[in-house]
Amino acid sequence: MNRDALDRLLAQSRVSEHPDAYWDAFPGRVTRSLQSDSSGRYEPRRPRFVIATLAAVAGAFAILSLSLWISRPQPALSGESLKDGRLLGAMLAKFPRRLRAITRDNEGLHTLVSGTADVATSDPIWLEIREGASDRVIATFSGQTISTERGDAIVLTDRNGHVMLIGDAFFWSQEVSAGLPGSFRLQAVPIPGPKPITRTPAPL
Repeated sequence: MNRDALDRLLAQSRVSEHPDAYWDAFPGRVTRSLQSDSSGRYEPRRPRFVIATLAAVAGAFAILSLSLWISRPQPALSGESLKDGRLLGAMLAKFPRRLRAITRDNEGLHTLVSGTADVATSDPIWLEIREGASDRVIATFSGQTISTERGDAIVLTDRNGHVMLIGDAFFWSQEVSAGLPGSFRLQAVPIPGPKPITRTPAPL
């Protein structure tokens, strides 16, 4: 369409009939419409997607770190490390009057803790129990019950410090045993108490 045809079309067109109030309010309506479109178009939006993505990544990293920490292998502990009483003393400080036993077996280190603070921690005892292919080292206290392949047994010490293991169908001591198979091997000695700290007196 050329300019002349456009002029003829405009000349033939009729403007819709509106009252004067309509035309008086028309500029205001146009201005408000333009402002509304402009504010909606340029309104800053919060980066919710970015925040949600970062939170999900942080949560996944925390879960991965925790699982790696839990599943990491514990350092191997020899029987002597339980025999000298240092590990037992550290666990007693962590679980006062609740620690029943510390066991090291083929699967690692295990701590047996009572639900109530009523465990007598006198006369600590070190035991090494070999039953076939099973080899366990236990640090416990006189009067506590431990589990064996032949059932539960109570660990006791007499006045002379001799260790005894008393089960439902067997008995073991450092002098005599009964009801145990030939593959059963047990060693037991009292764990020495903490050594007293000696301090050099200050010069006068």
